[in-house]
Amino acid sequence: MTTRGVWISLGCLALAAWAGPARAQDVGANASGNWETASIWTTGSVPGSSNNVYIGSNYPADAAATATVTLTANEAAANLYLGNGGGDSGTLNLGSNTLTVSGDIQLGGNGGTGAITESAGGSFTAGSLYLLSSTSSITLGSNDAVGYLQLNNGSSATTSATGNVTGSVSVLAGSTFKMGAALNISGALNVQDSGSVLNMNNNAITGANQVFLGWYGSSAITIDNRAAITTANLYVGNGMAFNLNATDSVTNFYLDNKATSTLSSSVSSLGLSNGAIATTTAAGNVTGDVSVSGGSTFNMGAALKISGALNVQDSGSVLNMNGNAITGANQVFLGWYGSSAITIDNRAAITTANLYVGNGMAFNLNATD
Repeated sequence: MTTRGVWISLGCLALAAWAGPARAQDVGANASGNWETASIWTTGSVPGSSNNVYIGSNYPADAAATATVTLTANEAAANLYLGNGGGDSGTLNLGSNTLTVSGDIQLGGNGGTGAITESAGGSFTAGSLYLLSSTSSITLGSNDAVGYLQLNNGSSATTSATGNVTGSVSVLAGSTFKMGAALNISGALNVQDSGSVLNMNNNAITGANQVFLGWYGSSAITIDNRAAITTANLYVGNGMAFNLNATDSVTNFYLDNKATSTLSSSVSSLGLSNGAIATTTAAGNVTGDVSVSGGSTFNMGAALKISGALNVQDSGSVLNMNGNAITGANQVFLGWYGSSAITIDNRAAITTANLYVGNGMAFNLNATD
């Protein structure tokens, strides 16, 4: 009993001693001025790496709805909000200094207007950069770096160096992403929604694990000044016409919702769904698997030699062989899956270890098969 009582007491002491991680304190600019001037901040002290900083905001209490703050030394913050609220306007002038933000920088939140200027050679780094309103626009300097960049509501961003974004980029709701240099990211590039623009300015995209072009949302997007794209997974949707060029390097290529493509480079797997159309130009355009579903069409502009499976299924789906042979496939499924027969046009020889035909299809084996 005594031992247990001591254990409970020690446990209570441990709980009392652990108060959890410190919470970042919210600090707002109550006037324009230098970051290093304590009196312009609602707390009366200069914010640092543990503070959420608001410039041009009706929050926190006593913050000024319009303010411009200038760095005269290198500074840091946990998160930074510029122009946070309808009618609010906040500007940060970096001067020749560096701002380090461990979390997010948000420009134009909740209908506000936010801006960062660095005309004297200053720079910033942040975990994420969000441009949230149509008035939000930024050109990233050569030394600026963010892990994640999101553009929303008609905003725009322009890069000037390959290292400006290292992780992922999202371009949403009619926004524009202009590449002033090659883009080498480790995550995903997603461009979606009506009016959204990816202007590559003849710069390559490399390193991305996933690239989504009009795949999400309900509209095609615009790609200007297209250059080579290298990615493990490329997704194109919503009626976009996107041809794979010889300079592209894509492992898995997916087309959905009436998207179309002519392939002039090689992919390992090709997936067509919901009325998509793909046309090959050479025998090596697809090397692994082909999947055609949801009323899509696969046009063989050359012989097809794959090591994996060819699957064509669902009502309205078409395999147009154009008199070209299929060889090497381990499995060929023709109307086997789904609930409807498929159409085969301009049939030629099929060579496969396993052929599966279903759903009422009339398919005769020819002497050349």
